[in-house]
Amino acid sequence: MVASSHAGTRSSLTALVWPLPESEVLVPGEKVYYRERRHWTYLFSYLVETVAIFILLMVSFEGLPRGGGTLALFIVVGSGVVVFRLAQARSWNWTEGILFGCVALLVVGATGNSPGAIALVVALAASVRLVAHYLRWAFYENRYITNRRIIETSGFFGSRISSMPLGRVTDISLTRSVWGEVFDFGTLRVESAGQEQALGRISFLVEPEVFHETIVLLSTETHA
Repeated sequence: MVASSHAGTRSSLTALVWPLPESEVLVPGEKVYYRERRHWTYLFSYLVETVAIFILLMVSFEGLPRGGGTLALFIVVGSGVVVFRLAQARSWNWTEGILFGCVALLVVGATGNSPGAIALVVALAASVRLVAHYLRWAFYENRYITNRRIIETSGFFGSRISSMPLGRVTDISLTRSVWGEVFDFGTLRVESAGQEQALGRISFLVEPEVFHETIVLLSTETHA
């Protein structure tokens, strides 16, 4: 539980990379009862994908390790499946596309059009992607529950604020997967009056029971 504190607003020069201050998220008189980022396990899938890319690059240039046997083959096949699923699900936005294109042109132009240069571009892109997701998670993303709304913020080369008034909440359900029970995180589904909301599903919740209980208490007071 934390109290609300209003920070200074960002200037036009820093708005692209500076995290959203609470003064741009909250309205006057809004009190914060919960504020956390996503659970750290949110980053695990990105770490696994990056490691899988590096494994495939190493195998492409050096082949399977001698004496690796079935385990090495299993790891390589698993890495291939992970990268294939990543390629299927990947959707690039224009900022990521421009960043990757600039890095590719610089590296290939400096080293020549060789397989090693292409591999270096892929490795750099995978590393930059992982670091970008970590920075976004660590500094730019927050979940709030206030006396008025459920709020989710994100940023880093652009910002987004999604919110749902507590008065519109009609039903909520909290679920934990097996991994959620082990690492203590959960997913909350929120149903609201009217059309589908952006915060209908809130995953990787830190202290999910606290989040659930806070919404129940505040939404009950709102409906009373």
